[in-house]
Amino acid sequence: MNLYVVREYSITESSGGYESAIRTIGIGMKNPNTNNIIPSPITNFIKTMYRNKGKSISSQRNSAYAITRFLNYIINQIKQKDSYFMHLENEGISGLGLIHGSKYISSLSLRARAGELSPEYVNDQMRYIIKFYYWLKLQKIIDEDFEITYKSIKRGQREQLVEVNPFDDIELGTIFVGRDERVKSMLSDFGVNRYPLTIKLINIARNIAPDIALGICFQFFGGLRRSEVVNLTRQNIKEQGNGLILEIRDNQKVLFPNIKNTSHITSVALK
Repeated sequence: MNLYVVREYSITESSGGYESAIRTIGIGMKNPNTNNIIPSPITNFIKTMYRNKGKSISSQRNSAYAITRFLNYIINQIKQKDSYFMHLENEGISGLGLIHGSKYISSLSLRARAGELSPEYVNDQMRYIIKFYYWLKLQKIIDEDFEITYKSIKRGQREQLVEVNPFDDIELGTIFVGRDERVKSMLSDFGVNRYPLTIKLINIARNIAPDIALGICFQFFGGLRRSEVVNLTRQNIKEQGNGLILEIRDNQKVLFPNIKNTSHITSVALK
């Protein structure tokens, strides 16, 4: 399968009878068998968003590498038969949705939390991906449903308009890192944002580890400890009206026969 690569090359620009050669950046598709590189239309992103706006060759290069890493991540997910990405094998870039960018950003964030990447690097890559999605949307290359909106931020003495992050959506469950985050300690309380954070965490579980999502709901809404959740069986979950009764029984004899059983029983109501 072809991979995206970054290449630097010279072009000649002319105006008013004057010509000048400049270095610029392009994106191509490289055939791993022949090493032939075919120019990619994605180069237009670099051209319109960076070169035509007078951005330096360094800015063009950084953006191009960020985009090729993202696109090659997608190719790798297709190779791994990731169900979220398989349709892109036929649809290509036009089939890109926010979920694909969300999963890429989440993968970078998890690597940052493991100490493999810096949070600053992850946030820089995310800004390039956001700009790329905005460009795809404005060029009508993708039809993903998200708003093109901007916010004003202060950079020194001047204000600058930047793209609002479309991946910051509870339903997507994107994992982010702070600028100085290395996950030094665990959260003991979700604070004033506890309700949206609760929904976000449950949605992350549904996307990444769906077999534990129900147990997390029991912990949030029933106040169960982890040890109580892992001891639940189907027989311990009973419907009552619009809610559930969770029978908290020590099922060690059934689930963990090699551990000494000290049986007791309580119940918790979930509405």
